[in-house]
Amino acid sequence: MAHPNVISTQDINNLFIGVSTAFSQLTFDEKTVADKISFLNQNASGEQFDYPFSPVAGKEEVWLEGAQRKVGAALMYKITGSHKRIAPPDEMLFDSTLRYDVYGVLEGKLSAIASRAKRVWDRQLASMILTNPAGFDGVSLWNTAHPVNPNNVALGTYTNDLVGFDIDQPGLSSALNTLKQIRWMDGQILEAQDTGLVILVPTYALYVKARQLIFGSLIPNVFGANTAAAGVSNPFAGMEGMVRDVVLLPELVDPTVANSDKFWYVLNCSHPVHRPLVTSVVKMPEFHYSGLDPNDWVRVQLGGITYGWDAIGGVAPGLPQFTVRVLAP
Repeated sequence: MAHPNVISTQDINNLFIGVSTAFSQLTFDEKTVADKISFLNQNASGEQFDYPFSPVAGKEEVWLEGAQRKVGAALMYKITGSHKRIAPPDEMLFDSTLRYDVYGVLEGKLSAIASRAKRVWDRQLASMILTNPAGFDGVSLWNTAHPVNPNNVALGTYTNDLVGFDIDQPGLSSALNTLKQIRWMDGQILEAQDTGLVILVPTYALYVKARQLIFGSLIPNVFGANTAAAGVSNPFAGMEGMVRDVVLLPELVDPTVANSDKFWYVLNCSHPVHRPLVTSVVKMPEFHYSGLDPNDWVRVQLGGITYGWDAIGGVAPGLPQFTVRVLAP
């Protein structure tokens, strides 16, 4: 007679097959962030991704009658990055332990693994944001001296990196004004479509501030010596058509990175392609396991069952003209 506490081989097989099926259906949804703040390519291939673009770079000027029309070479740039295999260490359980002790624990754990795995690209983006790597123009994604046109230094520089502004009326006004003043490679104000701005924050405190500022009808204010805050009309109310969302990405808080909990970001995600961040996916997280077959190496040699997942893809800085970073006081 079978022991009542012993799990059958078929039950174990069904558990792993079910998790594998769940992994095959992983997608970007309301719980993921990468699709909301970056240009997302889910059909990438190869070891490297390249996204070339040719910007409008000629500044209009008076063309006198009889004068030779000027001709300039079309500029070509590319946003580039590397695809990498990403995986946590595999875990191993002894077959006997699984059958007698922790089947129920593992059943819940494997579901949690799937939930965490689908946010791998969010975590990759957070890590890149904190690193602030150089982009196509040769300087860091957020910088006070971006060249307006890397091929024409005479056009000067622009900043997309501010210091000392909180998420309040003056702070958000300064951030939006800085974004609006960014010039494109022809030296003219970019005037990009801005009906889909996203405010990205690392902490819940900043998240609440930003949502209150954008979506609240009243904002707190202190009048003179009266230290009691009173509600005043919110000048940003009704900007929902411009600031589309406030996104919380807690992975942006890293104790090894100075002030990581104080940075907040305005991202122009109005266009599905023209965005400040890039996510390139070759393979979504894929679940694997070994040891269910008694002839598998890990089962024969160690008496265990191993499981884990891996994914292939990469992230990179996109267009710096479409973002502003702000360091709160």
